[in-house]
Amino acid sequence: MTPIRDHESPTYMSPESTSLEASRDEAEQRPTSKGPRFITDVKLFMRFEYMTFAAILPLIGASSVSATLSGRQIFGLIAVAVSFHIYVSLLNDVADLRLDRINPLRAAYPLVRGAVLPSHALTLVCVQIPIAVALTVWLRGSGWAYVALALGIGLMTVYDLFGKRLPLPPLVDVMQGAGFGAMVLYGAAIAGSPTRLTLIVFLLVVVWMVLTNLLGGLRDLSTDLQFGVNTTPIFLGARPQGSRQDIPSRMAFYAHTVQVILIGTEVLAIFYNDFGYTPVTQVTLFVVVFILGLIALFLLATLLRAAADDREVMMSVMGLQMASSSLAVLALFAPYVRISLLLVITLVFLSTFGDFSPPPIIRYWRNRSLGN
Repeated sequence: MTPIRDHESPTYMSPESTSLEASRDEAEQRPTSKGPRFITDVKLFMRFEYMTFAAILPLIGASSVSATLSGRQIFGLIAVAVSFHIYVSLLNDVADLRLDRINPLRAAYPLVRGAVLPSHALTLVCVQIPIAVALTVWLRGSGWAYVALALGIGLMTVYDLFGKRLPLPPLVDVMQGAGFGAMVLYGAAIAGSPTRLTLIVFLLVVVWMVLTNLLGGLRDLSTDLQFGVNTTPIFLGARPQGSRQDIPSRMAFYAHTVQVILIGTEVLAIFYNDFGYTPVTQVTLFVVVFILGLIALFLLATLLRAAADDREVMMSVMGLQMASSSLAVLALFAPYVRISLLLVITLVFLSTFGDFSPPPIIRYWRNRSLGN
């Protein structure tokens, strides 16, 4: 494969891309010293914002089996999660490279700019499998750990290579969720034997990923349509209208249904109480999950409304919505795990979802109330 030259990239200019082009111009005017630029490139190339989320999955999977993990287990699980993330993300970026070339949101990515060759990225992808296997040996993983690792790699390989062209995108989203959820099963297999709580957490991750993939599909709606790929928002009838997006009622209903299923599964975990919580703790967690669920539903409604008239707000709310939904899942484990493990999970979570600023939402609803 050859490097991607600027003159080879197709030109894509839709009405909604004007502000994105301005952002790209602004980014190009920033200081370009080798240090900061290199760090930025590494973060973009490795998809650092998603890497930190991936690191949580085997930790909560292991926590579903044991409330106490050794330092060796914590380090090894995070290392395997990072390796899994690199495999999944870079393979996806190489597979979607032709699509990313016409997506203004991807303009700064090293693969899109040609700063990294696709062949080099694929080499890095391929070495992740022996790395993950070697780490599993070091962790003294059981046979089930290797099965879970193979399940995750297998499902995500199919998703990366064929996911956007399969005929039923909602089922593809479930497949992606199961691929990431396999890391929950992996963590449980490293800590011992998977339990009923492990299966509930696996289900939580699958449902959360289905919701996340649905909302993430709105971000790239125009370029996905232009390139002829099939995503759940497109399947459900979402279409760009200039700088706005037309969200049909069936998509809004589907999104809210998935969110309600996520909340219901969290309540199920509290009801079964495999954590062994006292009644007071159960009631407290129910209230916390209920409040976080209402916040997530409100943010979801705001996101879908904003998609029709304010893309900037939509993008801001998207991160908050995903954070509030995942926070409810993590809250289930807060009173259960040892404080050291809780601190590790908290730090990883904050590095993934660090911006909880509400002003964009406040301004949006204020403007709507004023009829602007």
